[in-house]
Amino acid sequence: NTLSLHDALPICFPVTIRFSSKQNVDDVLDEVKSKIAEQLPVTWVDKVNSWRYLSMLGNPRTHVRNFLGNAFVMPMSFMRDVFSVGMQQFIPEEQRTRVLFASKDAIDYAKLDYQNMVKELIEGTQKYDTQTDIQRRRKIFNNKPSRFAFMNPINDALEWVKDYNYKALAKEDEVYVGKHYVAQMSKYLTAQNIDLNTITDEQLENARTFAIKEAKKMTFKQNSKLVDSLNSLARQGTAQKVILDAVVPFKLTPVNILKMGVEYSPLGLMNGVAKLGYDVRKGKVTAAQAIDMMSAGLTGTGIALVGMWAYSMGFIEIGGDDDETKRVYNYKNSLGRQNYSLKFGDGSYSIDWIAPAIMPFIMGAEMARVLEKDGETSWFDAIYEGSLRILDPIFELSMLQGITSTLQSFSGTGPGMFVETATSMASNYFNQFIPTLLGQISRTIDPIQRSTIPNAEGFVGELESIVRRMGNKTPFSAMMNAPVVDVKGQPISSDENPFMRAFMNLFSPGYYKSDNTTKIDEEILRLYELTENTNVLPKATPKSFQFGGETYKLGNKEYSDFGIVMGEKSYQLLGKLTRYDLDDETKIKVMDNLYDYAYQLAKDKYLRTKGLENDDASYKKVIEAELKGIPTLDYLIAKYTFSTMSGEDKKENFQNFLDENGFDNDLMEIVGGYKPSSSKLKTKGLKKLK
Repeated sequence: NTLSLHDALPICFPVTIRFSSKQNVDDVLDEVKSKIAEQLPVTWVDKVNSWRYLSMLGNPRTHVRNFLGNAFVMPMSFMRDVFSVGMQQFIPEEQRTRVLFASKDAIDYAKLDYQNMVKELIEGTQKYDTQTDIQRRRKIFNNKPSRFAFMNPINDALEWVKDYNYKALAKEDEVYVGKHYVAQMSKYLTAQNIDLNTITDEQLENARTFAIKEAKKMTFKQNSKLVDSLNSLARQGTAQKVILDAVVPFKLTPVNILKMGVEYSPLGLMNGVAKLGYDVRKGKVTAAQAIDMMSAGLTGTGIALVGMWAYSMGFIEIGGDDDETKRVYNYKNSLGRQNYSLKFGDGSYSIDWIAPAIMPFIMGAEMARVLEKDGETSWFDAIYEGSLRILDPIFELSMLQGITSTLQSFSGTGPGMFVETATSMASNYFNQFIPTLLGQISRTIDPIQRSTIPNAEGFVGELESIVRRMGNKTPFSAMMNAPVVDVKGQPISSDENPFMRAFMNLFSPGYYKSDNTTKIDEEILRLYELTENTNVLPKATPKSFQFGGETYKLGNKEYSDFGIVMGEKSYQLLGKLTRYDLDDETKIKVMDNLYDYAYQLAKDKYLRTKGLENDDASYKKVIEAELKGIPTLDYLIAKYTFSTMSGEDKKENFQNFLDENGFDNDLMEIVGGYKPSSSKLKTKGLKKLK
């Protein structure tokens, strides 16, 4: 398309005689850019992408996280300066860049200068990328009247929301960009002992360059070669762009958060020491820069020590370790455990959103866990193990969930792995078009977590799962999906108070999760921690099972119903099991059989809907006992006890066991295959009761 500068030229031409200040120049350039932007074509791709980003960013929680996330960086910056000031006393004054407190004159000077530099800072790394600036000024949704009159006010509203959301995010950043700029420039001027009345252009440029770099760095706007490479790759074709958008819809902020999190950690300290000892002598960095790196590392090391203390006091939950099986992980999470959360009251509150400050904190907590787990572990090994987990919290954030889900999809094998990966990326991409705000409203209206298990199989099933996931983000349509149930067979739901639910979904930067551990769960955990035998843990609901040489895949509601039957029966029997006086070994074996029975029962109920009947031999034995009025647990205990007996007096010993514990004599035949004694003793034995 040919771009006409008809309207722009009359403004551009006389500017040479109208410039009276930098502000005057900026105002004129802004007007020129706006005029050009009005003439640029807007394609349907532009509209789609604008809607996608608005859907992801247009919600209150994003703004709260943006504002508070920047707030947590402020004390990190101050502590870095404290360490740096102390070490910079050993280098010449002309090389120093920091003081603890700047002079009042320097602060006032920096504040005034900030007003002149604010646009360069707020518009980030692309201030002088005129093309990008002009593109941003275009009207996307209401660039021209719609053929349908009723759409015009809707398009106007969308354009207003888009602009307002962008300006709000920029304003939130501006608060902290300004604070960092003023603080760093004034400290630089004071450290260099520059006379503000005779400051040279070179001195001012050096101070501005230093302050701009620090302000961008501390607000995650710093240039990144990795981001430039990703953006360059995305521009090479539609396929590359869609794939990258599906996996990493946001690039600059996450990359800078990751870099800062590593810099402010024991790893950053080691890097700073190396820079000071080698790169300074080689002239690659200045002494002040190396000291800043060391200071950032010292600050992060301090945060890591706080993390170690918090873990040792039991204040923080950091999730499962590498040795934890999926069964253990799922069980503990079903009880209310949250990865990267602070524990208080009857629950926990997630803190993964406090990035990058949370990264060295979690590293310290992981170090404490490693040292606690193995008393012979060295500090070096603990630092190594903690370093491996330092990036984990950031991948819990929604901005990087695309990477997380894509990496998880690679856990499969064979061709199915590639199908799962492609499906994961497609799901991530299409879900970006459903407004996050709608999902928050949906979860406020309906507190129950909904399943995305599909009814169909294969490729159609994968598509159905994507649709169900999108439906979960849409008010009321989510209720068409069956509830997700926990190991107890109960639907997983959030706070019952609708006002608290609205606050948590719409405004709270983190998530609160109640601890629903019961006395039964405490006993399960005691046995697991004692033996590390996963058989004591409740089984997860299977997505499919084998029967009669065929595979039966559970659909959306079937999966939920299966889990309800299995979980409710398991905990019903576990509750009764606590009344039996059993040793731990017997209890563990009985629990394993108990879970299998609950699974077989759920399986039987499902098969009966298909006109079939579960023919599992062990299950039919339990049913036989129940039909004779024998409690399920009596049968399971008797079965295990009988399996431990041997010798010629096995029958007599088993009979004595039944009599002593008041178990039904019919168990002699059902379990042992012996004919019951004619007396059929039914002594009210109390040994089985605590």
